[in-house]
Amino acid sequence: MRSKVGIVAIALIGGFVLAVLASIMPMGSLSPENSENAEASGQELRLLNRYSGTSPRTEVDPLETTKAYVNDAIAAYREDPEAALAHYRSQKSIVSDPPGLYLTLLDGDAIKVNPIFRGAEGLGISWREDPLGNRYGAKLAAADEEGGVVEYLLPIPTQDYTFRKKTAWAIRAEVPDIDNPGETENLVFTAGWLDLEGDVESAFTKAQKAVGAVIEARARMQAEVVIPTLGTAVPTFDYYKSTDSIEGEIYVWLAFPTGRITADATMPELVGQNIADVYPDVGGDMLAVQPQQARWISHMWQNPQTNQVELKHSYVTNFIGFYVVSGYYGETPPPMPAAPCFTTIDDAGTFNGSWDDACLSTNRPQDSSKGGKPDRDYYARFFTFTLDEPADVTVNLASSSVDDTFLYLILGDRKDGTIETFNDDIDGHAYKHSRIDGYFLEAGTYTIEATTYEPDTVGDFSLVVEIEPTDAPTTDLKYIAISSGANHVCAITTDGSIMCWGNEDGDSHGQVSGRPRTGRFNLHAQISSGDTHTCALRDDGAAICWGSVNIP
Repeated sequence: MRSKVGIVAIALIGGFVLAVLASIMPMGSLSPENSENAEASGQELRLLNRYSGTSPRTEVDPLETTKAYVNDAIAAYREDPEAALAHYRSQKSIVSDPPGLYLTLLDGDAIKVNPIFRGAEGLGISWREDPLGNRYGAKLAAADEEGGVVEYLLPIPTQDYTFRKKTAWAIRAEVPDIDNPGETENLVFTAGWLDLEGDVESAFTKAQKAVGAVIEARARMQAEVVIPTLGTAVPTFDYYKSTDSIEGEIYVWLAFPTGRITADATMPELVGQNIADVYPDVGGDMLAVQPQQARWISHMWQNPQTNQVELKHSYVTNFIGFYVVSGYYGETPPPMPAAPCFTTIDDAGTFNGSWDDACLSTNRPQDSSKGGKPDRDYYARFFTFTLDEPADVTVNLASSSVDDTFLYLILGDRKDGTIETFNDDIDGHAYKHSRIDGYFLEAGTYTIEATTYEPDTVGDFSLVVEIEPTDAPTTDLKYIAISSGANHVCAITTDGSIMCWGNEDGDSHGQVSGRPRTGRFNLHAQISSGDTHTCALRDDGAAICWGSVNIP
């Protein structure tokens, strides 16, 4: 057995493989309230440099120059979006001082404009990370109206793909919506500069070198047009067939989307064979990595330097249909994601987090009746807590950067435990926030899953957890009125309280968890349920409803 450290599979688009042009770049944006600042700080640049491709000499530092460049781009886009798009897609928009300064525009997670990497337009960015594990793509995509600096490493083609530090300014701005005249949209505008002298590679660990090899391979592919019929002759494939591409135990090999190997410097006789057939124990796992994802896979593999089967850790990405893989040997495990999937919380409070492809939901893809798509990935974060006594638990999930969220309350400390309840929209309305309101839980351990309604969605969120100890409901209660909905039942007890029961679908709008917990209802003993709501008359004559109908 020989080691296969990097796979590149080619995605066919309209009969040929998509060409990708350059290395990955930053993005940013600005809000309406910052409009005056944008106009003021960019005024000089617009007067001297409107679509000229050069920047006036100033005495400000690179960050201030970059901010002015971005502000000028925002003002230009607001004035004439079509002309601005044409300009910032052109080579004329690139500034040489500071080096590497040009505009990248993000529409949600997708690249809208990049003059260096034109082939990337329309592709997602949030999944990208640099060799240090810095998930800069998600940071750029999540830029807000205040703006911020994002630093990361990327290989520079003109410097033999040496990694350099890039410092980007990213800010979100409200600008005209070209596709919907008279309306506006929020885009992220970003630009940055390169440190062309600093040495970062000498401090790379073996794992970071493997990640860097994958990123370099993608950058090489992005710089050329790849045509399937010429797949064995294009420069990238030729390079990775050559021993020049091997650096110690770090190397890359390439394959088409089906898994057919197209370049291998360590074992050229495998070219043309399928990785899943040659290495069935791990080849299938590598090919299972989805587009725009990256995964570490640990396995046994033959080391070409020692000819011994050793533990290997392979870094696999699926980039525009290409599988790109590199790896390293040894007992040291690969680095874990910077943000853990699970966070243990001791008590109630506010917890902030962000979504990316490092942590996936197992529940949302299965919820086809609630809009889940079984063949897609949903990003999630998990918060585990333990109750020493029964309590009513309220959970609010809100996001300023994601259109729609989704909440699960799960029994146990695993994400695939029994679902106690869930919520999509507050009060059953089309809000992007989710809320589980006053749900009764026995003493025990539970997990909150904070995820999204739509798949492959990145962004920041805020989770607010409230825990109020309460007495457990009495099991031998007697009832004076009862009513049944489609998947839930509610009843009035002899002491005037409301009790409700239902299956998972029976609490889709809070029909069970939203039951009133104060007031008395036994005087009138009137209660009525619909499919997703219940109403009852309180002793003071007020009509109280919960679920999809909410009357205070």
